[in-house]
Amino acid sequence: MGKPGHHKQDLAPRQMQSDEALLATARTLHDKGRLIEARAVYGRLLGRNPKHPLARFLDGLAALQAGNVTAGIDQLEAATRIAPERALFHHRLALAHIEGGNIAGAVAPLERALELRPGEARWWDTLGTCMARLDRMTEAREAFGRALALAPEDTGAQLRLANACYFLKDNEAAAEAFDRLRHLDPHNAVAAARLAALRRTLCDWRELEAIDAELDAATGKALAMRQKPLEHPFLNLLRRDDPDRHRQIAEAWARTRDTGSQFDRVAAADAGATRRRHSGQTARPLRLGYLCGQFHSHPVMQTAAWVMHHHDRSRFTVHGFGYGPPHDDPFRRFAIGACDTFVNINGLGSEQAADRIRAYGIDILIDLTGHTENNRLDILSLRPAPIQIFWLGYVATSGAAYVDYLVSDRRLLPADELAHVREEPAYLPNVFMACHRPPEMDAVAIGRGDVGLPEDAFVFASFNGVKKLNPRMFRCWMEILAETPGSVLWMLASGRARDNIGAAAEAHGIDRSRLIFADWANYYRHLARLACADLALDTWPYGGGVTTANLLLAGVPVVTLEGRGPTARMSASLLASLRLDTLITATIEDYKAAALRYARDPAEREGIRNILRTAASGAALFDPERFTRDFEALCLSLEPR
Repeated sequence: MGKPGHHKQDLAPRQMQSDEALLATARTLHDKGRLIEARAVYGRLLGRNPKHPLARFLDGLAALQAGNVTAGIDQLEAATRIAPERALFHHRLALAHIEGGNIAGAVAPLERALELRPGEARWWDTLGTCMARLDRMTEAREAFGRALALAPEDTGAQLRLANACYFLKDNEAAAEAFDRLRHLDPHNAVAAARLAALRRTLCDWRELEAIDAELDAATGKALAMRQKPLEHPFLNLLRRDDPDRHRQIAEAWARTRDTGSQFDRVAAADAGATRRRHSGQTARPLRLGYLCGQFHSHPVMQTAAWVMHHHDRSRFTVHGFGYGPPHDDPFRRFAIGACDTFVNINGLGSEQAADRIRAYGIDILIDLTGHTENNRLDILSLRPAPIQIFWLGYVATSGAAYVDYLVSDRRLLPADELAHVREEPAYLPNVFMACHRPPEMDAVAIGRGDVGLPEDAFVFASFNGVKKLNPRMFRCWMEILAETPGSVLWMLASGRARDNIGAAAEAHGIDRSRLIFADWANYYRHLARLACADLALDTWPYGGGVTTANLLLAGVPVVTLEGRGPTARMSASLLASLRLDTLITATIEDYKAAALRYARDPAEREGIRNILRTAASGAALFDPERFTRDFEALCLSLEPR
């Protein structure tokens, strides 16, 4: 009989060999896809040796492959506890959580894996994707940056970094990231679309012509394949005065939202069948719903709120449906107070919001946002009202079957351009909007010295958003400044856009000191300071709407270049309603000539100011109450389509 220790010494190697043999058998079955048999052998091995890390890990993978996510995650978690130094185990556990839909659960194992192996570019990219899906965009941006530091040619990570910067509203970083993506992948339509928008926002016009050409090609290709182009309808209006192309883009975008069934449409029409169509026909007032993401001090609401305020309550009830970032300003309180009921639909999904609107029995739903930022066309697509119309916030076509009417006027939307509009035109008799002159506008006397303007210089002004600027129109402005010595251009811009505009002026031989940038001011002070300008220069192809109306209200003439599409005709519509057609031009050469003529002729300029002073007490543009009566008559005439 041998010594007692000899038997154990002989058994240990045989036991170890047995574990290896079982593992090899299980792996062979696993590789052949015989997952049930493989898991049975892994189980035998783990029954004998529960802390075998590789068997635990591989059994977890087999469970995942068999569709048992819970068991797979349990086994992978056990493997990481047994062998916490194995980075691959933590990484695969993270992927299992992602496969199971638990994005938050993937973060910790991913971070642990990267602590152990920080040189894995794809793992950083995965972490960034998780952070982005969790709306932790700052951390996502950092992770994508780490991925690109390791793999700088990775176009996928570059796109995700650019998107993270974009959603963080870091426009400079986003533009830089999309520009790098464009050079890594010259045919990337996402890069072209984002850059076309960001470069305009920053007034950084480098390579803009080439970027626009790339985007035109990508958009044309998508439309030819009946796909939604990456170019947004609003961006198209900023870039081109081409109503036919805009309609195609708008229709493609609208198709992706057209989720309302025929049943929804019929039900909505039936619900509104007894609505009042004409004054005195029924006892019930017409229920108007205003859907808007700007129930605060915003140009759209500064106009629309006065219409809501002036509605005849014996004939109409007014229901506001608001969403968007929180605001607490006096104008928000006024706008909400102008509604009989106000419903905050922030956080509601499409169906919930549509149901909320239906619950109020809305007869006409008036969308004030259109294809602009933070729109809720998804709600309109579900047909919560029998009649749905676009007004004010987006004067071009929606391209949508679920928008019935486009409120306009005959100068804004002439008969020869109707082919480019999906909706039925709903024409107002005078002009498409009206602005209110608040008493606060006249209560404060603001001189040029108060706003940093030279007392004796000729002041040109442009208060349109800087994204509406473009190299062609800016060059014209610089030529105007060059031919009017001592004049200045008063503008709204901030940050990098301000620097870039100054650099662009100097590239045209104009000292940047002749550009004077207005600081932010509240609504009433802004209106009051406008009178410090001598002549306003409109943008093209996306001109001013409320901005132009406010300048005219302040008595400042506005020179405009009239185009084909509605956004290139807004100022022309407003000027024509005041019979100021001499300020409307058809070519950029005529535009420049008109600006120079009025700058050089004080008598002509004073004649325009006299017309504006007279119009202030009688024109529809400056009389929201009169405009509201016209708008109400229009609403009463509308029929379900």
